[in-house]
Amino acid sequence: MAAWALVGALLGFSVLGAASIGLFVLPAALLALAVTVWTVRVWPEIAGMLVGAGALSLFVGLVNLGSTPCPSSGSGSVRVGGGTGVTSFSCGGLDPSPWLLAALGLSAAGFTFYALARERP
Repeated sequence: MAAWALVGALLGFSVLGAASIGLFVLPAALLALAVTVWTVRVWPEIAGMLVGAGALSLFVGLVNLGSTPCPSSGSGSVRVGGGTGVTSFSCGGLDPSPWLLAALGLSAAGFTFYALARERP
């Protein structure tokens, strides 16, 4: 299941980072997929791909834990108020909540799917 989790994480990273580094990760992800299909049992271990995607989501969520996402108007520094009561704060990063929820859901689905598939003959 660990090999399939690695494949899931690499494929997820190549999709998430498609505009930048993801295209460079895609050949490694496809190579890992080919090696895993060739050397590791496919069923029910393929559920590990969900766990790998969940691990990637967990990583993104944890990296952005202290972040304050910028309003849709732009990025960088935001000025609030007018006159003498002007307040500014820095913003950037992603909201970690959806990423952490996705990590929980994907990992739970992967482990549940694996457990249920192993019980069936």
